Amino acid sequence: MAKAEVESNLSIEKMKNAVMLIDWQVVGEREKIERSLAKVHTEIEKVSANYINSLKLKLLGHAHLDLAWLWDIKETWQAAQRTFSSVLNLQQDFPELIFCHSTPALYEWIEQNRPDLFHQIKQQVEFGKWEVAAGLWVEPEFNIVGGESIVRQVLYGQRYVWEKFGRLSTVAWLPDSFGFCWQLPQFLQGGGIKYFVTQKLRWNDSTEFPFEVFWWEVPDQSRILSVMLPLIGESIEPVKMAKYACEWQVETGLKNVLWLPGVGDNGGGPTRDMLEIYRRWQDTGFFHCWS
Repeated sequence: MAKAEVESNLSIEKMKNAVMLIDWQVVGEREKIERSLAKVHTEIEKVSANYINSLKLKLLGHAHLDLAWLWDIKETWQAAQRTFSSVLNLQQDFPELIFCHSTPALYEWIEQNRPDLFHQIKQQVEFGKWEVAAGLWVEPEFNIVGGESIVRQVLYGQRYVWEKFGRLSTVAWLPDSFGFCWQLPQFLQGGGIKYFVTQKLRWNDSTEFPFEVFWWEVPDQSRILSVMLPLIGESIEPVKMAKYACEWQVETGLKNVLWLPGVGDNGGGPTRDMLEIYRRWQDTGFFHCWS
């Protein structure tokens, strides 16, 4: 058993033991329950100091937005506008919030129809508060289209990002595409993309994908650094996040862990409730996180 796995299992066991110190018999008696919880807090802090806090959780606000799945195009535009407006408003009250979105097709629609919003987004990009992970025009399916289509996805996506944001996107952000053609790294690398990220390879009930971070190399020897994202559409749930961080470290040996809070599919992004929960947990001393 690897050292990281031993540390993870031991820490989880200690956390469980600490929680068992809660004296449920005194619930309703404020002073006694507070003393009981203080004892638990002390024990959990020991675990945090020795292991949990050695893992660095990097939170990145996200809103996966399907362009047209169970709704028409008009609803997609409305969802994009709501999502981007919500993020920009929240960033005024939570300046620590960094948001990530792909899909140049949506940026272009916002630029043409809500130039005021687009101007604010560009400002946040310049301030380092908004990540444009837009190496392809949309987040397509790669197992049903031809090579020409994929090349144009990269061409149009990168051309737009270069013209509007003054840079190429180095990331193929594809969390929800259902399939990937075998020669994809060649197309991506040819378009200046360095990283391929997804979480869809976990969606398999028969064959478990064995890697979290890996080099994907194809027959012409093009290769791209590939990373499995955490699940999308998640909230800020410290227990779930800590469990994922421990599993990530066991699988990869890496102590920097990404988490993507935000309502997805039909848009939405991080909510005020999520961000307030984040701030409360920051004050506990157990977690120190944001990207």
